[in-house]
This record gives sequence, C-alpha cells and structure tokens, in this order.
Amino acid sequence: MENIDIAKKLWEELGDIPVNRDMELDAEFNPKGFDAVFEVGTDCGDIWHWFEETFDLSVAKDLMMLD
Repeated sequence: MENIDIAKKLWEELGDIPVNRDMELDAEFNPKGFDAVFEVGTDCGDIWHWFEETFDLSVAKDLMMLD
C-alpha cells in the first residue's frame, strides 16, 4: 500500500474522532501500525503536522483536497 493510501485511510479514521470547540481531540487517536498516540486534548494542528511529516504530504492539498 502506498504512503498516500495509508495516510488517507488514517485520515478517514481521524474523521471519526470527536473534536471540541478548541479543535482538540475529545477521544484518543492511536493510528494502528505507528508509535504515535494522540491523547484527549491534543490540538488538531499537531496531528495535521504529524501527517505531513510522517507521510511527506500536504494535509490541505492531499487529504482535504483544498487548493
């Protein structure tokens, strides 16, 4: 499976995690197959940076399809 495919699958899983008004996780996100664990209260921006660094992509362009 290509890196982008893995990232898209994990991004979809992340979409099921509730987020509060401050854009922080309201539940833990533990991407399977990775050492990362994002606990309740983790800022979504930190997770987006993790995606970009881990998969060498742009969250906005590659996962959110924004130009």
